[in-house]
Amino acid sequence: MAPQPEIGKKHHLLHVGYGLIVAVLVLMALAINSEIDRYRIHKTAVYLDSRVTQQERENARHNEKLQLQEQKSSSQDKKLKQQRERILRQERAINRLDRLRRMDAHALLGLHNELAGRRVRDAQVKQRLDQLEKNNATARSVINTTPTGDHP
Repeated sequence: MAPQPEIGKKHHLLHVGYGLIVAVLVLMALAINSEIDRYRIHKTAVYLDSRVTQQERENARHNEKLQLQEQKSSSQDKKLKQQRERILRQERAINRLDRLRRMDAHALLGLHNELAGRRVRDAQVKQRLDQLEKNNATARSVINTTPTGDHP
């Protein structure tokens, strides 16, 4: 018969075998867990890739909107500048017209005053002529004759 291993040694190998079985089971569990994690990571990566693509599309759309707004803003800035220039021209024209109106008012006042003075002098001259005409027959005949084109 073959020699029987000692019970202690047999028992020891049994523990080593069980340990190896446990190690294989743990490794299998780790492998399965790794596959599950890899699947989750892959699924997350695919989701994140789709989100990145979606964000890039949204960013592109927002950039287009931003460019349109910038163009509108630039166009409005140009219009505002033109309107400001037009307002400045109108203000200058208004100021010039106001200055001319004041000059006209001053000139009209001067003419009015001169006309009033002439009316007073004309009234005085008419009064003197009337007096002269009443008092002097020769003067009356001179006043009543129409002057010829030779005399001013």
